[in-house]
Amino acid sequence: MKIKLILGYTFITILFFLWKFAEIKDFDTVKGKVIAVEKIAVKECPPRGGRCRYINKYLSVIEFYYNQKRMEFSDGSDAIYNSLHVGDEVGLFVESPSGYKVKVNNLFFYWLTIPDLIIIGLLLIMYTGTIKVFFNN
Repeated sequence: MKIKLILGYTFITILFFLWKFAEIKDFDTVKGKVIAVEKIAVKECPPRGGRCRYINKYLSVIEFYYNQKRMEFSDGSDAIYNSLHVGDEVGLFVESPSGYKVKVNNLFFYWLTIPDLIIIGLLLIMYTGTIKVFFNN
């Protein structure tokens, strides 16, 4: 049973990264530079009422050149860990024809975001349950 679990976990992980590669197949890679880190306050209210609160988020402003144009990009995604600082050089995925869809090529900004981890976790739980129920030897 352990071999089935290991093979299944490996298969799910490979499928996940193939899916991530398929998302960026029409993107070009360019280098950018973090020129600022903006601090913004986001209002968060509980769904069932109650007191709202403000949460500080830090958005990295990245400058890059694409098709001889200087462009700036501010990533507002829910990254697990913001490791970008002013002056850092980062790799970017830029959509080929327009250059207006940009993704940061960073472990926690593109490859492993919070929704991705939730999806992988649910798939692994479902796979484990399926193996235990139907293939319990």
